[in-house]
Amino acid sequence: MNMRLDENLPEVRDWREVLYAVDAPLREAGFVGREPPPRFSEVAPLLTPPQQVLWLTDDFVEAACQRNPLSSWKGVFAPEDGLARERLEALVAAGEAFAPEVAALVHWTLGISPEAPVARVVPALWHYRGAALRRFFEALVQRWPEALSLEQLSATGAPRRETHPAASGPVRFPQARWTPGDGDGEESLSRGLVLSQALLALWRAGAGDAELVRFHEEFLREWGQEAGTLARWLSVAGPDAARLDVLRTRIHAPRPARLEERAVRSYESVRERIDSTLGEGRCSVDEAARRLSPVERVTWALDELYAAMCRGTFHLWDQGWAQGDFDGPGLVSRIAVAARELEPLASDLFQWTARWARERGIPLVSMVPDVWLDGLDEGEAFIRAVAERWPEELEPHLLPEPPRWSRPLLAPSTGSVRYPELAIGFTPQGAGCPVQSPAQASSQRIAARVLFTLWRAGVSDEELAAFSREYGEASKGEPEVLSRWVLFDGDGGDAERREALRERLHPQDPIAKWMGVAELSYPLFLLVEEEDLDVLQPHLSQPEQERYRPTPDLPFTQWLRSMLRMDPDWLMVSASELDADGARMLLQASLTGHNIIVGGDGPGVERLREAFLELQFPWEQLLDYRKGRGRRPALA
Repeated sequence: MNMRLDENLPEVRDWREVLYAVDAPLREAGFVGREPPPRFSEVAPLLTPPQQVLWLTDDFVEAACQRNPLSSWKGVFAPEDGLARERLEALVAAGEAFAPEVAALVHWTLGISPEAPVARVVPALWHYRGAALRRFFEALVQRWPEALSLEQLSATGAPRRETHPAASGPVRFPQARWTPGDGDGEESLSRGLVLSQALLALWRAGAGDAELVRFHEEFLREWGQEAGTLARWLSVAGPDAARLDVLRTRIHAPRPARLEERAVRSYESVRERIDSTLGEGRCSVDEAARRLSPVERVTWALDELYAAMCRGTFHLWDQGWAQGDFDGPGLVSRIAVAARELEPLASDLFQWTARWARERGIPLVSMVPDVWLDGLDEGEAFIRAVAERWPEELEPHLLPEPPRWSRPLLAPSTGSVRYPELAIGFTPQGAGCPVQSPAQASSQRIAARVLFTLWRAGVSDEELAAFSREYGEASKGEPEVLSRWVLFDGDGGDAERREALRERLHPQDPIAKWMGVAELSYPLFLLVEEEDLDVLQPHLSQPEQERYRPTPDLPFTQWLRSMLRMDPDWLMVSASELDADGARMLLQASLTGHNIIVGGDGPGVERLREAFLELQFPWEQLLDYRKGRGRRPALA
């Protein structure tokens, strides 16, 4: 039946009591937290009519209002649960007298597919009317007649919304009127609230779904020009420019950055919201920023730059964030300044990096992640703290423009060591230095430690770049470069310690050492004694090397084909396992860059010789280290 509730019905129950009463039977039935969620047909027999109303309406509120207002409508019920949607439409129609406009908005929303372009508009529109929606649904639960079963209600299709085309004049929908800050007091407006109120005004004026989508996109795209966008689309409390100036000032008024006194959310929860909104991330930086709420945008911006530091891809970050219309460096700087109290070192790193991107760009950009290596822990702690304590509605773009980041510079010395104040220990004799080179560190890791020490001490960007360039071009002369820039081991070091560091950074190849040569020429084809395979194998770790060990089910040629697909650096095999095909394949593998070690003697070596001749490959390229080591075979 077409039942309509009287708006004057009295409250007969408390909404919270119904909420508590719904939980018990659903939990007992195992429906709470179940995946996939239960259908309405499963829960309805366990609930009274008012409880069914709460179950249906509560899910809608969560789907429409408890998401980021710049996310997208995902629907409320599973596609296969058509009964739930039918019952919700019917009960909303029955209670529309309590809030006619809210009921109409619910009907309109239920008719929108998550795949439709207008789905992007739904959460933004509900952002301003969320409280009214909750009051409407609470009123239904509080007043719903106990004996009125939802099965008694007739299925009602969504009422047709009357729409109007855009006008041809300077204002597309002049009948849509909106006063800045309606119901919002004198506080400065958030961008999301302005968007929501304007969308509602256009919806009320009959703007079609396509027009709502177009306005939504224009508003979000035109950073800093929102007032002009509003003036083109609707009547903003009168046509005079003074009112628009007031609106523009209120939207973009710089706000003090007051962080929450304690954590109000977890970093993980913010990341989940970001990932839910951006999905696979197939959008521009500018578009992604528009989709995110302020706290999400702040966390996302820091995360993206931090990830570039971890991966050494600062050049890619620079291309996406610093060279387009979106001011990524400015955004990062504002956040870092506003939250500096949380972790000053990380804040300075973020500000310095943003300044580098803005002023220096790509040249020597690979140096920046090296500076970060010793500050990554502080960077992660900073990002987590920002996500936990950034106010939900504090728009980072509305923060005042931060001053150019700078600090007192440490001038270089004119002596033999440019920065004798900075003592770094590189060998055991330098164990007393305040800064230590990481044990068993690579050349790049040592450079990163020195760069961070120089940066933290206040060395200029030009000096950092000069050290990075000189160190990178030093080949095996890194110890001498280090001695010229910092106080090596705290006392300047000596030739013996520098040589020890050089040997640590550039250890001789173990195979070359075994062969008695300074270094190897690749690709290498080496012939050794059978027992030498066991001697050499420990020096060649997997997956860089593979050694064939014969089994009845795996002939050598079959094994070699499978190994070549894995592209190992070294292949080891006993000569006794080589037939003509195997010898030919092994030589071909050598010609494609694989290093070969064959152990032993016998017919297999002759098959190798035949393969060399067949493929016209010089036999003298094979290094024969059997018996008299270092002896090359005579030409065949």
